[in-house]
Amino acid sequence: MEVVSTLLAPVGNIVLMVMDTRVDGKNLITTLVVGDMRKNKISQVGQQCLNRMGEHHKVNYPEGEVHLVEVRLESQAEDRVKAVFTAAAEGDAVMFWCRTSEVYDAVFPFLGLKHYANGFARH
Repeated sequence: MEVVSTLLAPVGNIVLMVMDTRVDGKNLITTLVVGDMRKNKISQVGQQCLNRMGEHHKVNYPEGEVHLVEVRLESQAEDRVKAVFTAAAEGDAVMFWCRTSEVYDAVFPFLGLKHYANGFARH
């Protein structure tokens, strides 16, 4: 599975972890946050990511679906990401709702972040 993500341009001076993601030739929008999906609880920054993803999705892929994906354990990260990316359709938005910061860190590498909005490649 080939995954390449690029961060969206900053809003003002704030760079949010919201990305245009290309997965095996299809375009998606992705974000990841730390929180408790069952309690509908995320941080203020997580809410900003969700809002930014929603705005970008509405403008660029209004027909796409939104997938809220709970990842509770670090050991689930790779399988959850691959399953969702396989099932998602062109123009869908995917929000990975990570239970802890450790789970967030486990999910992050599978999003294939290669390019920042300013054009610099990550090394």
